[in-house]
Amino acid sequence: MKKLLVLLPIAALAPLLMTFLAAADPIPGGHYTGTVTGGGTVAFNVSADGTQVLNFAAFNVPGTIPPPGSGPCTFPERTLSSPLDITADAFGPGIPGYFEVAGAFPGEQTAEGTLRLVREAIPDVVQACDSGPVNWNATGEVPATATATATATATATSTTTGTPTPTPSPTPSPTPTPTPSATPTPTPTPTPTPTPSGPPQTVLTAAAAAGSSQISVADTARFAVGDFITIGGGASSDINTIDGIGGGDPGIFALASPLEFDHEAGEAVIQIPAPTPTPTPTATATATPAATPQFGLAPSTKATAVPATATPNAPPPTGSGGDGGIGGLGLALALLLAAALLAGTASLIAFSFRQQE
Repeated sequence: MKKLLVLLPIAALAPLLMTFLAAADPIPGGHYTGTVTGGGTVAFNVSADGTQVLNFAAFNVPGTIPPPGSGPCTFPERTLSSPLDITADAFGPGIPGYFEVAGAFPGEQTAEGTLRLVREAIPDVVQACDSGPVNWNATGEVPATATATATATATATSTTTGTPTPTPSPTPSPTPTPTPSATPTPTPTPTPTPTPSGPPQTVLTAAAAAGSSQISVADTARFAVGDFITIGGGASSDINTIDGIGGGDPGIFALASPLEFDHEAGEAVIQIPAPTPTPTPTATATATPAATPQFGLAPSTKATAVPATATPNAPPPTGSGGDGGIGGLGLALALLLAAALLAGTASLIAFSFRQQE
């Protein structure tokens, strides 16, 4: 009887003792939300076995356009798709030069750490932005299923260990009192992810050499086959087209053409608008008006009238009668008339040729 009385207090304190021993451990399957110093929020989950941080996200974190003092900028949303291992109640470091994050669990339901978000500039697409190292802290919530399981286990242990003698009952088998169904703790609604206002972007997770036809990226969300992308920055940036997507997050982009430059892990990969083709002007055929024939009188060689030279009546040849003299005059007139006709005909032919030209 004394042994049972000693065991009863120990059994009652067992849940408190277990809670104390696990005070610095993350909540298995827990969901953590919190704030960032200077503005913005964070949210993440812990895996069911408590060994990894999943989907660490930052929202509306302010930054500065480099060099410092050039103006403000903001990171609307950025999610680290790769899981972070929890070792000795701490995790990190994220992706250097893109999404740097470190954290620890000082208590079972608390977490805190630092983060830094970096974005490289793409001319005519997006400005560079750097949040610098900022602090964050978060509070975790135990999943409803885990709470119900722990309560049921503690109740069963207390009932079995703390009852020294069976409760007398008129019925051979006591009817168990139904445990009232506790209203499950509602699963916290995650902070809605705002629709990003800028173009899709990610970073290289591994170096890529010139001539490579594929690149490894941190995530493939919001990218599609056929997208135009820029890889890296400055004079050594590559502009290419996504020919295929594989591997999930992290994933792989197959490129339509080999890289021209070498690139290091952490360089930005950003979607850019498709180039607008310059319209080719359509040649309009201009009808050449038909030449209007012009008729003109080209200068032609005028027929030179051969003046008829009156030949004095020569005395008839000796021995000729009067008829012979008249016959000689008629012959001369006939020759003159023929010459005039020939000259007129030549002028008419020349005029005809000029008109045809």
